[in-house]
Amino acid sequence: MLKRLRSWAILAHRVLQNKKVQVYTIIGFKVALMYIYTIGILSGSINPTVPSWGIITVAVTVVYSAFVAKQRRLVDPGNVSNTADIVLVWTMFPMVLVWGQGDNMAWKLRDLLCALAAIAVIVYWAKNWTKKGNHTRAHLAMQGVMTLAFLPLFNNLWQADANPESFLYWRLVLFAEAIGVLVARKHESVLPAVYCARATLMALITLALMLRIEFLN
Repeated sequence: MLKRLRSWAILAHRVLQNKKVQVYTIIGFKVALMYIYTIGILSGSINPTVPSWGIITVAVTVVYSAFVAKQRRLVDPGNVSNTADIVLVWTMFPMVLVWGQGDNMAWKLRDLLCALAAIAVIVYWAKNWTKKGNHTRAHLAMQGVMTLAFLPLFNNLWQADANPESFLYWRLVLFAEAIGVLVARKHESVLPAVYCARATLMALITLALMLRIEFLN
């Protein structure tokens, strides 16, 4: 069994050395994520945290826009994870608003402060649009905002008696973003690498909190 797993791991490593395979793998993961989360929301097995989704949707959009403004192109192979996330968040957020329920819909003070931080970064970036260096600063600042945006989700998971999220979804997020780091490194794209590394860490923490719920139950 261990030999077979080792063989599969070696094969996966060799396959993922190909840049095109890496890109298509990430896109495949993102499509699967949209499908899984959609089914979960509609079936009621997933109860999303609306403040986190709202802030992340804005932040992902600003990060992508800042990268495009800096690189002067809409699609960059090194930034495939962020590009795919634009489609994901703007597909999922309206569904979260319509089918979200209970306390997870509420905006608390910390959520509003996080939203204000995102707005402050957007205003600063918009005022200094012509200065190329500010695109990088806006991108990095938004990584901090997106980290803060996970706090409502982390808090809900910490206080939850039952798991409101999907293990399959967050495992796929983890795999997709980890591959995104590899893709960004292959293309020597620093900002996309930071984006994917931050997302990988958030997925790990989310999975750890979900496992805590399972163990306590």
